[in-house]
Amino acid sequence: MRILVLSDAYPWVTGGAEVQAAMLARWWARAGHEVTVAGPKNAPCERDGVRYERIPVDAKRRWQRGGEYLLGVARFLRKCRPWDVLYCRFVKEQAAAAVLCRKLGLHAAPVVATPEGAGRTGDVHYLSRLPAARLWLRLVRRETDLLVAISAEVERELLRAGFPPDRILRLGNAVEVPEGVDLGRTRRRPVHVVWAGRLVRYKRPELAVRAVSRARRKGADLRLDLYGDGEARAKVEAEVERLRVAQAVRVRGRVPREILHQAFRAADLFLLTSDYEGMPGVVLEAMAHGLPVIATEVSGIPELVTKASGWVVPPGEADALGEALVEAATIPEERFRAMRRAAQERIFEGFTVDAVGSRLLEAFARLARARRP
Repeated sequence: MRILVLSDAYPWVTGGAEVQAAMLARWWARAGHEVTVAGPKNAPCERDGVRYERIPVDAKRRWQRGGEYLLGVARFLRKCRPWDVLYCRFVKEQAAAAVLCRKLGLHAAPVVATPEGAGRTGDVHYLSRLPAARLWLRLVRRETDLLVAISAEVERELLRAGFPPDRILRLGNAVEVPEGVDLGRTRRRPVHVVWAGRLVRYKRPELAVRAVSRARRKGADLRLDLYGDGEARAKVEAEVERLRVAQAVRVRGRVPREILHQAFRAADLFLLTSDYEGMPGVVLEAMAHGLPVIATEVSGIPELVTKASGWVVPPGEADALGEALVEAATIPEERFRAMRRAAQERIFEGFTVDAVGSRLLEAFARLARARRP
């Protein structure tokens, strides 16, 4: 198949959706398909059998960027040979541009789209709240061939927005499972906790600092490394100073994914503190490395993290996060090792890139056959 992925991609953009786009594109290319990923921030090149192209968008204002992106996609499609499917990693400009270009006769391929996130930070919320964006929503709802809902909450949002149930596929995000993970090792002392993501308001990284501080006051021997950067970094560093936990909490900043994966191998626990998420790729990566997870109960988290593999607590509650950290640091080693095994086993229950990539390919092939004259 000839697959066009409309998305920015890792390494040019380090967000979870962009990592997913690059990972799936590599997997489809290894499976023998011709794959191109086109987005405004990509650098034109070929990597791992995937062709990356840039769609020029230089406008500063969002409404101007939307129009410029549409024109860029139209120009790109005009110079290409026919595609078998267009896969959009977002349902904002990407899906709207794909279906509008099809109505203009610039391609005839089925359009498949995966909404980003859920709740106030998700695509469906964004498209529902602004008058101009609601026009895009109606267009995408009417013309998109398949919507991929990465969690039950995203599926509910799509249904509430009027998307037909028979055009929604429930399929989680994917992860590549590393080799050689030692699932039988004991915890380190102090217990090593990792938090990773953009340091932005809705991910609440300062809660991680408060939770570790409270757990340490209750006798838990912990240290915390936060990986990432963003607008909330100053707030996190101020919280470290205020709580006087600099000896136990380090803000590592943004690092290459290879370094983050090394941190996962060395860690004992993964901590997620967000108010909103879709199905966080970083949680999938942590579980693939055998890390028990302490996470807030948002969107796809309860579908991933069970009592066998971690702790799920209400959003915004540093005390509950701290209690979970105390328990995680003090449970018997036998239970800790069982949780490590359960975390990775959960990934093999449908979240590997093999499972997700092949399910999407099956959907692409079915839709492509249905659209052929």
